[in-house]
Amino acid sequence: MTATMFGTFFLLTLYFQGVLHFTPVIAGFAFLPFPVMLGFMSTRMPGLVHRYGFKRFMIIGPLVVAAGILWLSQLHSGSSYWLGVLPAIIVMPLGIGMTMMPTIAAATSGVPGHEAGIASGLISTSQQMGGALGLSILSGAAATVMANSIHLGAVEASVRGYHAAFLIAAVFILLACLSAILVIRSPKHPAPEHAAALKPQLQSSVGH
Repeated sequence: MTATMFGTFFLLTLYFQGVLHFTPVIAGFAFLPFPVMLGFMSTRMPGLVHRYGFKRFMIIGPLVVAAGILWLSQLHSGSSYWLGVLPAIIVMPLGIGMTMMPTIAAATSGVPGHEAGIASGLISTSQQMGGALGLSILSGAAATVMANSIHLGAVEASVRGYHAAFLIAAVFILLACLSAILVIRSPKHPAPEHAAALKPQLQSSVGH
């Protein structure tokens, strides 16, 4: 999940400035719906996880993100922000918010209380490693396709590169969904002591 999002943010920033010709400030404001929707969904997840368990959200959430990524893969040089990008920026954070807290719950489920800090540290480390790897892979794929399509012109070559990277990002997300289906085993209701241990890490994830 983190591998996909870091790379997607980077490529969308390039698309905003290189294709839509947004200034850096306007490009920043273009992402504003993302944290709003992420905060909306994240604050509702603890109650939903307590009621329904975490596995189903670790399956549904990535599928929602994948839908947003696939929407972005349809961008072209004439796309507008309002119809080409905004729907994905609204949908993706709903899926991320639906996934992150349940992922933390799954990662800390069964961990003794005195090791909760270590588990949280490993979660943060894995997120940072995933982000770094995802950014490298997606930007590398985009750059390779751009270089091979430069005969089409700079803008069209860039868009082709973004298409390739977004499709790879969608594969990452589907692998996350498949992992949740095959690997995760969860009780319907997380243990209360684990729920208490999740709060600091959940707040940190929402802040990031």
